[in-house]
Amino acid sequence: MVFPPAGLASAASAALLRWRPPRVPAATLWVGTALQASLWVLTAALWGRCQGRIARRSADAPSPTSGPANRTLHEKLVASHWLRVALITAHVLLQLWLGHRELVGSPGP
Repeated sequence: MVFPPAGLASAASAALLRWRPPRVPAATLWVGTALQASLWVLTAALWGRCQGRIARRSADAPSPTSGPANRTLHEKLVASHWLRVALITAHVLLQLWLGHRELVGSPGP
């Protein structure tokens, strides 16, 4: 299940905007929020639709053990997956950097 951790990450981004730690620049938090928003929008507009269409099997689809019902959609989904991974990775790295900055005590903005 992807939605619980994604929802938690989005809630954490919103909470950080509301209760910003003193050593964390606000602009950096907005970048993190934009990364999260991009994930939600692209999931709704692209990846979620492809996954839903792949899940619906047509009458002439191959058997369940022979691969995806719609190879073209599956290839589109896999080809664009790098973008999803890049957005998630960028958000995680940003959060790690912000946590390190706050915990280690780097100078304020």
